[in-house]
Amino acid sequence: HFAVDADAADSEVQLAVVERISEPHTETAEEEIERANVLFRPYGFSFYDLNRTSPRADKTRRACASAVASLLGSPILMDTMRQTRALPVKALTEHSRVPRRLIERHRSYIIAAALLLDGDFPILSEYLHTLRKEMAQCGQ
Repeated sequence: HFAVDADAADSEVQLAVVERISEPHTETAEEEIERANVLFRPYGFSFYDLNRTSPRADKTRRACASAVASLLGSPILMDTMRQTRALPVKALTEHSRVPRRLIERHRSYIIAAALLLDGDFPILSEYLHTLRKEMAQCGQ
């Protein structure tokens, strides 16, 4: 009787392990941050540097949202950024009509937001919901 119970318990454990292994792995925020850092490194900043360059004022946040929307809306600008590993400031200024100085000051934030929203970063993108609202209000 005990051997039968032990066998049943073993098969339940095995079944639980098989189910756990077969579940798709959901990435944690920490893993997304590590992946984002690999993406940001060629641009010269890390995820943890973004706090310094994030816009604080509403007007600045709206301008950054407009710049990100212009970047995401232009495959040419995104390709240029990815190939050169630099923000195409002059072209982005012309395309978005956001002042060059503002784009340069918030360069890391604009690059990071564009890469996160364009990539597969569901957790980190969730933190950009305010930016998405601003982008929608820009009509972009």
